[in-house]
Amino acid sequence: MALLTIQLAYLIMSSAGYFADLEFIWCALDAPLGRAHDQVWPGLFSVQFLHAGRMYFGRDGGTRTLLEAPSLFWIEPRHTYQLAPVDASERRHAVNFRGRRGERMVREGFDRLAAQGWVPIEAAGRLDGLFRLLLSKTMAPGAQAHAEAVVAVEQLLAMLQGPGEIGEVAQPHRAGIERLAARIHANPFAVAHFADEAAALHLSYSHFRRLFHRYVHRAPHAYLLQRRMLAAAEQLRISAKTVKEVAALAGFDDPAQFSRTFRGQVGLSPRAFRDALPPR
Repeated sequence: MALLTIQLAYLIMSSAGYFADLEFIWCALDAPLGRAHDQVWPGLFSVQFLHAGRMYFGRDGGTRTLLEAPSLFWIEPRHTYQLAPVDASERRHAVNFRGRRGERMVREGFDRLAAQGWVPIEAAGRLDGLFRLLLSKTMAPGAQAHAEAVVAVEQLLAMLQGPGEIGEVAQPHRAGIERLAARIHANPFAVAHFADEAAALHLSYSHFRRLFHRYVHRAPHAYLLQRRMLAAAEQLRISAKTVKEVAALAGFDDPAQFSRTFRGQVGLSPRAFRDALPPR
């Protein structure tokens, strides 16, 4: 810290404008979203850390994503953002800024972390501490404090580039989830206990579900259901089992519920699907 202070003091004395191209507009800790937003923020850049609860995140009118803590997202003027609370539980740390340095940080730094504009966070403690440091520096007067606040934003970006901070680079978790998806694909009628799978990966269920969706592009139960219905269709095609027997194989005690689920995935009822098959 002493070396950093000396370096900053030298930069401030030798080049008064070195840190001037980033202006802090607003910073907050533990702030609730409060209401839904559907707007563009002209000239404004923002980095926000959802450290508690859940919220919806959308961009340019596309499909909204349910973000669960801990997650980080960022805002820039090129997009319209759709942000909405789920309930009153969400809390965010936020830093809003403008200027050429801020633009470079977001577009050449944060945007390269993830094209969708948000990332799940593996280790939230360091990020929380850095946001708190950042807020204290933005509230303090003087060029020294401003320079340290700018450096804190750069440190935040640098920290996220390292392994273990963003869920996307948590390779042991990714490998475990992909192995699970492969097992489901190979044997979709097997019983799956996703809470146990999450525990085996040392993840909370909500984090496991988020990472599963990220890597497999479906939620765990939705993926299992899809694979079971496709396997049920194959059974109807190759075997003489009745619809009731195939329903039981797929884990359904109620054939009517199985039929509705099958139609939702395949587009036909089980009987209509079998009737449409060419003669064997």
